[in-house]
Amino acid sequence: MNRKLTFALYIMTFCIVSTLFGINAKAAPQLDVNVQTGLEDIQKAGKALPVTFDITNNGSDFNGTVSINAAFDVVGGNAITQKLTLKTGESKKVHFLLDEYAEAEGDNRLTIYEGDSKSGKKLSYTGNGEVPSSKLDEGQLAVFSLDFPKKKVDPIKSAVADDEQMVYKNLEGFEAPTDSKAYDAISLMMVQSDVLKTWSEEQQQALVGWLYAGGTLYIEGDHFVPKKIEQYKPLKIAKETKKISNQEANKLFRTEQLKFDLTLNNNALTEKAKTVIGDKETTLIAKKMIGKGAIVQSSFQSVQNNQEVVTEIMNKVFDQIAMQDETMYGNSFSQLGDGTKAFPAFHFSIATLSAIIFLYILIIGPLLYFVLKRKDKREYAWWIIPIGAALTAITIFAISSKGRLTQSKAQLSSIVQITDHQADAYFTQSVLTNTSDDLKIEAPKSVYMTQMKNFSKVTEVGKTAVLEEGKENNTLNILDTRYWGVTSIAGKYSDASFGKMDIQIGIQKGVLKGTIKNNLAQDLHDVEIWSGYKKYKVGNIKKGETVKVNQKVKEQFLAKALAKPSDDLFKPSEKEELSKYQKETIKQAALNNLISGDQPIVAGWSDEEIIPLRYDGLKVAQSNQNLIIQDFDQELKIDGPFTVQDQSLQPGITDLTGSGYADIMDESYGWMVDEGRYEISYALPTKFPVDDVKWASLQFRYTPTSTTKMKVYNFKDSKYEKLEKKQTVITKNIENYISQNGSLLFHLERNSVDDPTMRKPMLQLKGASK
Repeated sequence: MNRKLTFALYIMTFCIVSTLFGINAKAAPQLDVNVQTGLEDIQKAGKALPVTFDITNNGSDFNGTVSINAAFDVVGGNAITQKLTLKTGESKKVHFLLDEYAEAEGDNRLTIYEGDSKSGKKLSYTGNGEVPSSKLDEGQLAVFSLDFPKKKVDPIKSAVADDEQMVYKNLEGFEAPTDSKAYDAISLMMVQSDVLKTWSEEQQQALVGWLYAGGTLYIEGDHFVPKKIEQYKPLKIAKETKKISNQEANKLFRTEQLKFDLTLNNNALTEKAKTVIGDKETTLIAKKMIGKGAIVQSSFQSVQNNQEVVTEIMNKVFDQIAMQDETMYGNSFSQLGDGTKAFPAFHFSIATLSAIIFLYILIIGPLLYFVLKRKDKREYAWWIIPIGAALTAITIFAISSKGRLTQSKAQLSSIVQITDHQADAYFTQSVLTNTSDDLKIEAPKSVYMTQMKNFSKVTEVGKTAVLEEGKENNTLNILDTRYWGVTSIAGKYSDASFGKMDIQIGIQKGVLKGTIKNNLAQDLHDVEIWSGYKKYKVGNIKKGETVKVNQKVKEQFLAKALAKPSDDLFKPSEKEELSKYQKETIKQAALNNLISGDQPIVAGWSDEEIIPLRYDGLKVAQSNQNLIIQDFDQELKIDGPFTVQDQSLQPGITDLTGSGYADIMDESYGWMVDEGRYEISYALPTKFPVDDVKWASLQFRYTPTSTTKMKVYNFKDSKYEKLEKKQTVITKNIENYISQNGSLLFHLERNSVDDPTMRKPMLQLKGASK
């Protein structure tokens, strides 16, 4: 009987436990995931990547965390987490924006935790939670058009069909994003009619942010653009129209394929705009910079029936985007990080060290000799001497550590680049911690920050750093920092209220003169004017102060700031030398990677806190070295004879074959030009008074070889002329080779090239005011 009862109880217990386990299993969250990446399926390496996970819960209520790895450029990364709650049967979209997403190697999948990401239980899910690989590499350009009819789409498709570097899509009913970073992979957007009028204010503002960050917008005629960029239209277009003959149009387009006359609206260039296709009397397409981006505007509706003209537009306008599209931020962060990671060594002066040792000997000697001998306790010497030595060593260590025992040390280096719209700061910060716990850094959502570390796989970045996204602030958690270990982060920050300097500087009769007014909230010290390889010292400028500049110089024109080739700098340990080293690394990072355009620079230093970073539960003594740079239009006044040296001319290159590669930006090491045909342009300084000049000579020097041939373009005769000598000097009709907007054009042909390196051609112009 007892056996039967025991067996029955066993069966009942088994059934109850099985039922409970079944209930628990059934009650667990059952999650299904679907992933969408990119903008209209455009995903590009090294650009911000919008990622959306559509998550559905088919089980019990879920309360936990979702996490995705985000590798940043080539310098580091972290996991990004968000809190998520889902009721039974509920679906939610979780949005991540991976800034300058670098894939490296390794699968990148969404991870879901019940609870938090550090101690919570990892859950499995069904569906697809993997971020796919990029479809475009860093050199390719993504072009969008919005609601173009087929008769406009087909010529554009044909123009880019053989160009592996360009991807084109025409979007109909496009749902525009409200975050400017979502556009990051898009190089060019083409709009017609008033399609942007239907966008909400948030969508229009996102478009504006994309332009300021480096995007290019192409608009036909005088169509609608958001109010905030209306002032940046390159053309003021009238309602009146005019016709130009096909011969004149062919001359402007430099083609012979146009068989009909062209109708365009009367127009005028706005301030700082440049003609891309046209001459002084007739502008067909113009361009104007807006922040780091540009607006390109035509004075006519698309020439829909002529493929050659559409292709010419693509070559002349859109190939320029490649230079704007390239980002060098990873190199910049690496150089900045080299400076911040180097902390002053434990330093102790010889005099102080000698004084402490002398006191030790003075105290230990008499103590041993007089006190112990008188007390007859000389056996105590065996422990007094080592303890005294230990205390002396501890004293030396405590003094030499200079507060490292009581607080952490932080060094921040940043480059703050001021544009018309805002200031963009690129920074690295290294912390020498006096703790071995997790390091928590908090910043507003407008600050992007990530851990600096070398990773080979995306899946590894979340093992050492996690970014928790909040409503107003984000917190970067650096996991398991070492005691007295150096931890580094990199980041970007934009501030539309930063302010701008008022710079009125130029060279007149061998004198660099003018004024600089500091309208910033920071005092500036060691201010310089950077022109070419030269740096002219200005001094200190307090906030609100205006200083006058008056220096004799040998140059006649200011030029684009250039970086001299420099070997790796030696990292010193002395504090004074270390500060100089850190400043030099910041200068090199700015010159090599961030300064673009054809203008000189005003650069100054600020030691104040600019990047709003806060440490949670950690006492930190921070030093700041902020390099603030702003380019400017020089005041140009031609008095008497002048010489325009090569470095005062801004070069540009356009591939005419669609398959070539050229890099002419690093002038110090020569040009890198692959096989192919190219058009090279040299632009005179901005606002150069071409009409008020009488030219004396044009000197062009290069080395013709069997693989390298060049021609110069004659604007009057609309043809190229061969350059067959090592040095060509033209003294007659020089104006025929200079366009009305101050450009010279050359044709370069490279054949059977084994080494793409070629010596940079040298160009010099001489003239005088009329």
